[in-house]
Amino acid sequence: MQVSRSPMPATPRTTRDGQSIIAAEIQRLGVSGQLLSANVPSSCGYPVVQSSPKAGLRPRVTSDTPTVASEVQSSPKAGLRPRVASDAPTVASEDDLKQGRRSPSTKADQQQASSKSASTAASSSRIPAIPTPARGKSPLQVHLVAGGFSTKGHKKAAPRMPNQDSHLILPLAPGKLLVGVFDGHGAKGHLVSARVRGMVEQHSPELLSCLKASRSGASALAGLFTTMHETVVAEGLAQFSGCTASVALIDLAKGVVTVAHAGDSTLMVALGSDVTFVSRDHKFDAEDRRRILARGGEVRDTTHEETQVTRVFTPGSKYPGLAMSRALGDGEAHALGVLSDPEIASVPFQAGSSLIVASDGLWDEMTASEAAHSLVKASAAGRDVPEAAQMLVAQGRGRYKPGFDVDDITVVVVTAKSGSDQTVRSRMNLVPGYC
Repeated sequence: MQVSRSPMPATPRTTRDGQSIIAAEIQRLGVSGQLLSANVPSSCGYPVVQSSPKAGLRPRVTSDTPTVASEVQSSPKAGLRPRVASDAPTVASEDDLKQGRRSPSTKADQQQASSKSASTAASSSRIPAIPTPARGKSPLQVHLVAGGFSTKGHKKAAPRMPNQDSHLILPLAPGKLLVGVFDGHGAKGHLVSARVRGMVEQHSPELLSCLKASRSGASALAGLFTTMHETVVAEGLAQFSGCTASVALIDLAKGVVTVAHAGDSTLMVALGSDVTFVSRDHKFDAEDRRRILARGGEVRDTTHEETQVTRVFTPGSKYPGLAMSRALGDGEAHALGVLSDPEIASVPFQAGSSLIVASDGLWDEMTASEAAHSLVKASAAGRDVPEAAQMLVAQGRGRYKPGFDVDDITVVVVTAKSGSDQTVRSRMNLVPGYC
């Protein structure tokens, strides 16, 4: 959703000792929430994430919450079949324990939300089984670590509007991870984004099948976007409401991330501080304007809090007023030529690479280069990936002008880290009971 932007500082703000001042910013703005992490030794072949506090609870689809970190190992061990996580933690049987196979322990911490508008609470995820690794196999050297954070904005015209962003972090198999950000707009935007997020998770086995069949998943993603758009329209959620969708499918064994997006929730990939890919926001180019004009719509500029915003309208009307040329839902806008087709690309993703997917609440206030440098500084300061996601949210939030509308901000970060088996085990010792 488009809101006003303030001038961006030339460089990220740091203290004299090089530490970020984001901790103070987080406290000042009320951007709080307990971030959890789970690490698994390289010799364990399956991903681990935190579970919900009660077995059988499904992850929440509301998104004003931090997402627990997950770590996904690279290529699978021989003979192990990938599994999609179930709704409840897997418990090892007595026979499994006798043979040395242990179930993953769980840890679910939930924190009462802050009374401020940017309050958050810990969310839940799922734990798949961890098979016993084959003896004699060399440890895996590259693993994926992911974390996300989301915070509610504030709109003066709708102060009680919930956080309309949703996000997803879903391990599919060893070295294969699915993430997404969905930014809702309109009166039912939070319902649309939650519904779309749920459909991405629901169809994740199909995306995994594509990867197992040595395909990139591009065709499956294109079909999924069509299904999601048609579903939310048919269900009556999306006449004047809709959402963006930015989805990334990482295959670490192939060294590739396949990204698909519609709207302006930008995805970027960086290698260290060097930005190697940034998705194109779907605003209104010459082709979009011709198509919309041919369909009986018009594109005109509006101004909101000192910021010029281009939107699509029915001639002579103030509706639908969508500020994007592609989105899911938005039945009225699609009748005027707005598209739901995703733009899809395959991008190299290797050890040292990082992926950031975020709603435009961040990107209206921060460039891709600034975000990449913030990740590097966070890592150098010893912060983990979920904390880095939270820091980016706080940085973006702190740049809005006082008294102006503040957009919802959601950030998902994934990093491909390399390290010896000993390094991974030393981190694992902080969370006992997994292997």
